[in-house]
Amino acid sequence: MALAFILDYYARHREGPSLNEIGNALHCTRTRAQAAVRQLAKEGRIHRTAGKARGIRPISAREEAIRLLLDDGWTVLDPVLDLAPLPGGTNTSLPLPPELDHIPDVGTMIGDKGYGAEHHGVGRDRKRA
Repeated sequence: MALAFILDYYARHREGPSLNEIGNALHCTRTRAQAAVRQLAKEGRIHRTAGKARGIRPISAREEAIRLLLDDGWTVLDPVLDLAPLPGGTNTSLPLPPELDHIPDVGTMIGDKGYGAEHHGVGRDRKRA
């Protein structure tokens, strides 16, 4: 509930709520609000700047995506953010697509409609007038 309030407050005001505002919204004491904020920060769900008024802000969408990948067992290699599954992890490669039974001859696909050569006069014996 504390996270939902912080997200909503930040979206509306573009700054973090105070501990008193969190406590009032959750109908709890400032001390309990502070404990909830510390727990959210420990879990990586928010950023908290200790000693700064309104120093609570949600993590960015990028940070949330990285957090979810890490929680799912992926290794995120900074600074380029390449992804690599953990050895022995549950992440598997995608299956290969099935092989085609027939690959069409590109030479017979002439024109915008894909008609063969016979529709364009190629290879016909023409009489000259």
